[in-house]
Amino acid sequence: MEIAVQLYLNSYKKISPELTDEELEFVKSNISILKLKKKQILIHENEIQKSIAFIYSGLIRSYFIDENGKEINNAFFSENEFVTDYLSFIKQQKTKYTFECLEDCILISIPFETVEIAFDKYKNFANFGRKIAEWALENRTKKYESFLFETAEERYLRFIAENRPILNRISLSHLASYLGIERQSLSRIRSKILSQM
Repeated sequence: MEIAVQLYLNSYKKISPELTDEELEFVKSNISILKLKKKQILIHENEIQKSIAFIYSGLIRSYFIDENGKEINNAFFSENEFVTDYLSFIKQQKTKYTFECLEDCILISIPFETVEIAFDKYKNFANFGRKIAEWALENRTKKYESFLFETAEERYLRFIAENRPILNRISLSHLASYLGIERQSLSRIRSKILSQM
């Protein structure tokens, strides 16, 4: 799994190039490898996220249950991404979301306590944490604004543009839920777009 670990450390450097070898070695000495099967739950609703995971391989969705008992997808995470409800993680509060593997996954996990120590011990980690927070806020804002200002078709087209590598790995039902429409509506949108090509 050395390749997976190196990819993980590279992701830190990509976000914050100023991180030193000493800082990265501290991270490396505190990580663990998780192997989860398809349909396994990484984090349950109302659970405190005790660690933050990086996806080496696989696909994960996060969802919540609405007032009618229906699962509503709010995010998908794939290779080279961190899986987290970041606000919940940083504040160590219970998350409103469940994180489920849509495929067999290999994850690299680092505990919250290690992140806290890194923030206190190494100055560059504060900058790293700020950048992750900005990423989380940007993603949440983009999703919120898409429902305010875009049609269902526009949301679908933007999803295609931004997530082409995973498009064929997500079921129509999961994608329709994420876009806030019924599966039949998504099928009509796809047919319309294909007919215009």
